[in-house]
Amino acid sequence: MAKKRTLIIISILIIALAAISWQVFRHFSLSAKPQPVNKMIASMNWQNNGQNNEYVTQLYKGSPVTKTIKGTVKTDTDCKPDQRGISRCHNQIQLQNNSKITVITIHNMQHFKCFSPGNKVSVGSLNDKWVKISKLK
Repeated sequence: MAKKRTLIIISILIIALAAISWQVFRHFSLSAKPQPVNKMIASMNWQNNGQNNEYVTQLYKGSPVTKTIKGTVKTDTDCKPDQRGISRCHNQIQLQNNSKITVITIHNMQHFKCFSPGNKVSVGSLNDKWVKISKLK
């Protein structure tokens, strides 16, 4: 009888410890700070995207770049601005390694020009969904 009671008490303690551990894990994983890139994207002023010929762009198609690579812009489409003057231009870029990516460039065309076919650019990774593109001279 004493053995049975001891087993029941130990079982209850194990279940309680597992529940507490789960709650602690859940709390810390839910309250984890966002990645710096995600925080930057959330606070972006798209009106100023393109300043100094540098654009934060969303990777739409293609594999994320792992290191900075040069490329050539092939297309500039779907540039109709919204009511705030912000366009979401689609740009296909041929990279030096012969791969292609398509990005969405969110910017105000009145403030900063779109990419044009033939523009030489440098593409660097921010994360697996966002890249920074700089126009080269």
